[in-house]
Amino acid sequence: MIKKLLLAFVFVFIFSIVIPSETNASGSYLRIGDNWIARFDPPHEAKGKYHIHIYERKVQKGAINMDGTNHGGRNLAKVPKKVQKRLKRSTKYKQHAKKSIKFERKKRRSIFSK
Repeated sequence: MIKKLLLAFVFVFIFSIVIPSETNASGSYLRIGDNWIARFDPPHEAKGKYHIHIYERKVQKGAINMDGTNHGGRNLAKVPKKVQKRLKRSTKYKQHAKKSIKFERKKRRSIFSK
């Protein structure tokens, strides 16, 4: 029994080292067109916010929180307006915005309940 548990632990440990860190990005992707891709991410920490990273040909051009504030020191200044409009019209963007609103409400409730 102990050997099996130890073997499972070693397997999980080795597997976590071998997996590249890029696969840890928990977001979902959306092709916006013209070589533009958006990645929708949930908060990474309790004080975090739902946010979006925008890439052109695998190069990050911008990132923004769902409330419109900068994310990680980035904004959408390098992203063309037509790409931003396509993004904001997408169903995935609207779903992500709803999740963000629910999350922010829960955060506020927990702050006020303390």
